[in-house]
Amino acid sequence: MDLKKDFNQEYKLVLENGTQAIMKVNISVTDYSKADFGKLMSQIASTSRQAYLTIAKELKECSE
Repeated sequence: MDLKKDFNQEYKLVLENGTQAIMKVNISVTDYSKADFGKLMSQIASTSRQAYLTIAKELKECSE
């Protein structure tokens, strides 16, 4: 059986100076009945961190 679950979350970040960012997180997990949740969560966290670091670097370059 092919089990699939979609997770969609949105976060609005507001700094004291008025700068705003909207963060949207969309993750689709398939065959989750077979998942090793520890490994899956670890890989999601690692990949997310890398994505956020890339975005931060690009944002810094845009502001220079």
